[in-house]
Amino acid sequence: MYFKAEWKRANGQIKDSKVQEYLEKDKLYQDIMDKDGITSHKEDVKFFYNSLRD
Repeated sequence: MYFKAEWKRANGQIKDSKVQEYLEKDKLYQDIMDKDGITSHKEDVKFFYNSLRD
């Protein structure tokens, strides 16, 4: 998502001042920035790798 925003900025599709606004509209960005989402993701990853050891 960051690369996509940067690509659009570099190509003039979005202005420098609008990059953050563009990112904030993105669902994945919102999930990443949501602390609970990050915590949940870490727990999911930990569970996944622990289940591989069993």
